Amino acid sequence: MAHPPRPPARPVFFNLMQIQLPVGARASIGHRLSGVLLAARLPVAVWLLDVLIRLKVQDNTLTLRKS
Repeated sequence: MAHPPRPPARPVFFNLMQIQLPVGARASIGHRLSGVLLAARLPVAVWLLDVLIRLKVQDNTLTLRKS
């Protein structure tokens, strides 16, 4: 018996820049990336807010003690 024809070999190098994505796919990728960036920046923002509040509290206590 003859063997069925083999499918073509898979590409070894897959260039992502040559893929034509629809607008919805580009919007979805952008939305996911923006969410990751916001989630990554959140701890830094909380830390910075904590530092600023502590500096303000220290400044108020120093000015109250000087009076």
